[in-house]
Amino acid sequence: QLSARGEKMASRLLQVQLFRAVARQELHWWEVKAESDVHALDRLVRHNMPYEVSKVLNIPRDFLRRISSIMAAAWRMRQQSSLLLFWMVGIHWASIGAHKCVKHLRELLQRHAYRGMV
Repeated sequence: QLSARGEKMASRLLQVQLFRAVARQELHWWEVKAESDVHALDRLVRHNMPYEVSKVLNIPRDFLRRISSIMAAAWRMRQQSSLLLFWMVGIHWASIGAHKCVKHLRELLQRHAYRGMV
C-alpha cells in the first residue's frame, strides 16, 4: 500500500511537471496542434503515466530481486553440486557474453558500412 501511494504521488508530480512544460510553450504551438495530438497528450497523462511511473520505480526492486535470486542459486549450487556443473554454468555465461559481443560488433560494422551509402 505504501508503494502504491508513492507511485501515485510520483505520477501526480510528473503530471504537473509535464503540464507546466506544455503550458510554457508558445501560443503558436497551441494553434498548430492537431486534435489528435491533444488526445495523445491527454491519453499519456491520464492513462499511461501511472504505469510508466510504476515501471521506473520498480527498477531498483527488480534489480535487487534478480541479484538475490542469482546469489541464492549460486549458493545452493555451491553446496550441492560438483565441479562439472560449475564449468557448465561458466561456459553458458561465457557464450551469452560472446553472443552479445558478436552482436555489438556486427551492428558497429553495419553502421560503419552503411555510413557511406546513406
